[in-house]
Amino acid sequence: YKEALQMLDEGIRLAKEEDHGGTELRWVQKKTGIYELMDDTSSLIACNRLMFVSNGGRMEYYHKLKRLIDTSEWHIFLTKMIEDTKKVSYGIQWVLPDIYVEEKDFEQLYTFIYNASHINRLELVQRYGLQLPSSYASSLLAIFVIDIRDYAERNMGRNYYMRVAEMLHFM
Repeated sequence: YKEALQMLDEGIRLAKEEDHGGTELRWVQKKTGIYELMDDTSSLIACNRLMFVSNGGRMEYYHKLKRLIDTSEWHIFLTKMIEDTKKVSYGIQWVLPDIYVEEKDFEQLYTFIYNASHINRLELVQRYGLQLPSSYASSLLAIFVIDIRDYAERNMGRNYYMRVAEMLHFM
């Protein structure tokens, strides 16, 4: 295993020098397979964390890390990892609501929906509104009313009216 890891490290070094990010991540992915065979948890955590941060927070790596990290350390680890991912990738924005749902962090989920742009907020309310406890219902309804009015005022035509009708039916 040692020689294989050294070869992969050399491949990673070369990929970095040549600015081949995708190649680098493929080599890191191969390293995780070796670390799994070796049952090297700390190295698995490091590789999966790198993959999460570098790939804009893919849920695949979130799930792997959640299985690997002790529950008492998970929240602090996750918070730091999300902060680090936000620094390098905007893609995390599309994964955060799913993480909040899985973590049952309803306050963060509501805040995320509330702070989203009007255009995205309607979709977020539809997609995640039912995940929130009923105590958020009146706040979500207030957001929805404002956003649906704005959408209806800015968009004319049959297709838009059908979309408004779908959204109203949903609520």
